[in-house]
Amino acid sequence: MNKLLQAIALASEGHRAQTRKVDGTPYIAHPLAVGMILQTVTADEHILIAGILHDVLEDTRIDPQILREQFAPEVLHYIQGVTEDKAITDWRTRKERSIDHLRTAPYPVKLIAAADKYHNLWTLSEDVKRKGNGIWAVFKRGKAEQGWYYQTLYDLFKAEGALQSLPMIIEMKTHLQFLFHEDKDGSPMAPPSSRAP
Repeated sequence: MNKLLQAIALASEGHRAQTRKVDGTPYIAHPLAVGMILQTVTADEHILIAGILHDVLEDTRIDPQILREQFAPEVLHYIQGVTEDKAITDWRTRKERSIDHLRTAPYPVKLIAAADKYHNLWTLSEDVKRKGNGIWAVFKRGKAEQGWYYQTLYDLFKAEGALQSLPMIIEMKTHLQFLFHEDKDGSPMAPPSSRAP
């Protein structure tokens, strides 16, 4: 079986019963979108596979050994690079640790993380346009903490020479402004385009 199809099948199985927080979309839509975003930037199959499987260690019961057996060593390495340590129960500490790790991570790991966060921001913008700022109530940490997290990651990605000129990084700024900043008169910034990533 084609390795990309194998990755899609494994991600679909792992995320089978999961949905996205705000709109209830089947969760598998997110990793597939991340894979599609990545294929606009690279043809590296290991990066594309890791993008599709980027949440399986963090959010499913799929064992790392399965990834070792089915895919190249780079795939597991990249997935581990974007996986948060859920043993750290404090949200802020966990996010800070993840950000610190990303600062020194290799380019493929940063690229996968950027595609993941870009898609999250795009879906959040769509959710806010449809449902308003009430969406933040479904998150354990509210709008201000989410804003800190995504802004910090954007700054990290923007500082990476090979990432900074990518369309997803440029568009990420528009989503951040819409979601977390207000105009000088206190009104929300103009919404970004609804064009799917």
